[in-house]
Amino acid sequence: MKNLGFSDAWCEMIMECISTVTTSILLNGAPGNIFNPTRGLRQGDPLSPYVFILCMEALSRSLNKIENDGLIHGFKVTKHCPAITHLFFADDCLIFIKARKKDARNLATIIEQFSKFSDQAVNFDKSALAFSFKVPPNMKIDLADILQIKRMSLQEKYLGVPLLLQKHKADSFVYLMECYSGRLAPWKSIFLAPSGKTILNQSVLGGMANHHLVVIPMPKTITDKMDSIQRNLWWENKKMLAWRMLEQPDAPWVKILEGICKSLEIVKKHYILEVGDGSKIKIWRDNWIPSFTGPPTSRFISSNPSHVNQLIDSSSKSWNLETLNILFDQNTINAITSITIPLYEKDKLRWKPASNGEFPVKYAKHFDDVRVNVSTTTLNILTEMGNKINFDAAFTKETGNYGYGLICRDISGNCNGLRGGAGKALDPEQAEAKALLRAVLWAKEQGKLSIHLEGDCNNMINVLNGNFSAIKWISANLIFDALVILRDFDFWQCSHVKRDANDLAYKIAKQAMSGVFYVSLSNMPVWIKTLIRKDKNNL
Repeated sequence: MKNLGFSDAWCEMIMECISTVTTSILLNGAPGNIFNPTRGLRQGDPLSPYVFILCMEALSRSLNKIENDGLIHGFKVTKHCPAITHLFFADDCLIFIKARKKDARNLATIIEQFSKFSDQAVNFDKSALAFSFKVPPNMKIDLADILQIKRMSLQEKYLGVPLLLQKHKADSFVYLMECYSGRLAPWKSIFLAPSGKTILNQSVLGGMANHHLVVIPMPKTITDKMDSIQRNLWWENKKMLAWRMLEQPDAPWVKILEGICKSLEIVKKHYILEVGDGSKIKIWRDNWIPSFTGPPTSRFISSNPSHVNQLIDSSSKSWNLETLNILFDQNTINAITSITIPLYEKDKLRWKPASNGEFPVKYAKHFDDVRVNVSTTTLNILTEMGNKINFDAAFTKETGNYGYGLICRDISGNCNGLRGGAGKALDPEQAEAKALLRAVLWAKEQGKLSIHLEGDCNNMINVLNGNFSAIKWISANLIFDALVILRDFDFWQCSHVKRDANDLAYKIAKQAMSGVFYVSLSNMPVWIKTLIRKDKNNL
């Protein structure tokens, strides 16, 4: 302790605590004769762990010194990081050296010196050596002889956790599965009430693997087996449970189970999975097409495409029409292609009866990280920049076809670009949302840094300006995509205009329903020139 820098007075006080210890043994409740232990503090003494830490600090410094002197060489995680020679935990020590005889002899010398000066003996029966797979077998034998420590077996554990993992990771946890079976064996012949099974599952079986899961990620095969054992414990007497339900139809627990089953039927009838990336939606089992009451059917169900993401072209974020034509009839294809695939969203569970898709609480504002904060100064800058795009959509309910129209103007109201196109939509609101997204994508293609969007659909304007409950859930992903893209703009604004002020965009949308519509300013039809002049005069 003096070498560590503690004063003489402090060292004397510690020695007084150690040397004046007296002990007596209780025999049948009565204390025996008092004697003075010659090995210092007893285990469990409050001062014992602190004194032990000081002793181990001496070993730590000794290991660091001989590592700095080049007598031993520690383990490096990467080429350029510092070497690790030892790790301490309580009274256990993990030491790393290179598999060389010189390093082993130097380490043995340090351990011997530490034991001599501290009176702390190393328990070689509880010590073991582990080697990397590159160490030759004869070298392993020589090093074990020098250090007088046995080699570690694959079944070696520390605090109940395996120290070495086998080639097949699952084999390292076979003992844990045996413990599971051993804990269950006494209960197999006993009929347990549901409360008893719950306690056995959660407190006994559920807690056995907690420590292992914190230390080592378990293979999925092992965790699946553990879950299977717990499920089997709960449901192994299913027939008896069903019989008791018939015997006690008015019992509270029976009523609860019946209520859960009825609730599940209602949920299954009205839920729908909104397509995001399609990775979690099963084509033939889940309800994912908004206009259908259940999963799609097909005369040819291939064993290969099982999830919706296999029907999607990931590079273009569009439906793979070739695959759809093989699997489905034309009505089903039309229903599927009317679903817009978002650019960034994941699959979501939705409640069909609610317009916002939420059950049963209010619409969750999942756009909270996308806020619209436009100051008066910003609005003035946007107006001066003059990149205004009017957007509108036309929709036919009978066919589900929609068209969109876009017109870009400068600050003087002169037209400097037109665009239109067509596709499928579920309702007029979704058609407007698609038109809005097209407008934002168009502005991004043109490399604009500021943009002023104008439309005649109040719902679109409100949701862009922060009222996220203004639209149905089937259009939410489109707005989210637009907001994500708008983050890249320096400034943007969205405002409402009356239909008269948006007439040109609407007429382009109607015209575009027949196919893709794009007009070059140098080769513009007469009817569009007439509408542009009329539109400019009305501004």
